[in-house]
Amino acid sequence: MKPKFLLIVFLFLSLKSFSQNYIPMNLDTSCYWVNDFHYYDGFSGSPFSCTGETTSYVEKDSLINNTNYKKVITYSSSDFTSSINTIQMKFQCYSKAPKNISIFLREDTIQKKIFYLVDFLSGQELELLDFGLNIGDSVHSTASMSPIVDSLSIVNFNGINRNVIFSTAGIVGLYSIIEGVGASYNFPLGGYGEWLMPIFALKCYSKGGQILYGDTSQPCLKRPAIAVSTKDVFKNNFTLTYSNNSFQINNPNNEKLNIVLLDLTGNKIISETTNSIYYQSKIANSISTGIYFLQVGNEKGRVVKKIIVE
Repeated sequence: MKPKFLLIVFLFLSLKSFSQNYIPMNLDTSCYWVNDFHYYDGFSGSPFSCTGETTSYVEKDSLINNTNYKKVITYSSSDFTSSINTIQMKFQCYSKAPKNISIFLREDTIQKKIFYLVDFLSGQELELLDFGLNIGDSVHSTASMSPIVDSLSIVNFNGINRNVIFSTAGIVGLYSIIEGVGASYNFPLGGYGEWLMPIFALKCYSKGGQILYGDTSQPCLKRPAIAVSTKDVFKNNFTLTYSNNSFQINNPNNEKLNIVLLDLTGNKIISETTNSIYYQSKIANSISTGIYFLQVGNEKGRVVKKIIVE
């Protein structure tokens, strides 16, 4: 009986030591997460994947409903490539890329949780991460459909021992919640592709200029944003301008040009041709307000612009 008693004591002390070493995130404006972005869509008629990189950072404190939140912004920090090298698939790829998306997070160090503000008026929150989970608990996160905690461990990341919660998250396999860092998938921003595959995979995390997770030989800071609002994918001997729901084409070589307007899902809204030296057209009032892609060109090349119809 004595060995069994000692084993119970050892397990108790192990679990106690795991919980005692809690490291809060203490989010501030020096926090940066860089994620690999991968979106796969097999239901769009032409299955494709879109890959790139995103950067998230804490912009400032925000007092909402007398509660202090951290405003976190996520943006595209690399060009985005599609598995199908066509203009339409590039449109779809650009439409999936984050463009300065803002979310508001709150850390509760007593509960060891990170909350996401869902509704500004009601103050409704969503539990994003729980660093106090135990084996057998369900993970309420954006990684998968409530995976179960498989194990708890202490892992050294870049010289610092951190408590890590492991679970199996569907198609992606191993998913981890790392104290003081966040999660291996879908943090701070979350999203899914087909088969509930998380879109964001953590590449590195830094705070105060120190890389706390990821390759220390590579920078993990606020990276330059990549403009995805306007994408000139080819150069040509004509110019395209757009303003006030009207676009103009200067075509000094009288080339035959195809004009296509597509919505964010790649559906054609307008399709016409012109070989005029100067062409002007007003987008019909019957088109709904919103964001569209205007494509002008021919077999020699095309110009693509993202426009807003008001």
